[in-house]
Amino acid sequence: MEIYPPIEQRFSPFEFYSSMRKDNPIVFDEENERWGVYRYNDIEKILKDPSKFSSKFGPLDLPLGTPVEYEEIFTVQVL
Repeated sequence: MEIYPPIEQRFSPFEFYSSMRKDNPIVFDEENERWGVYRYNDIEKILKDPSKFSSKFGPLDLPLGTPVEYEEIFTVQVL
């Protein structure tokens, strides 16, 4: 699903965002591999919990509280 307004609505995207808030408040854009979040309360929750909602995690940046048995899942071996 497209998470950006169509080109003809870029200068006045209000209808697009209103529709998204009502019908698809949180949606994943497969093509661009990005999430679209359209409701203020959802955005606020996400911004207040970076340990749960972050794309930063990698081999050295495991989420806080990650059980030791899961570290292997998050770790990438460098050859």
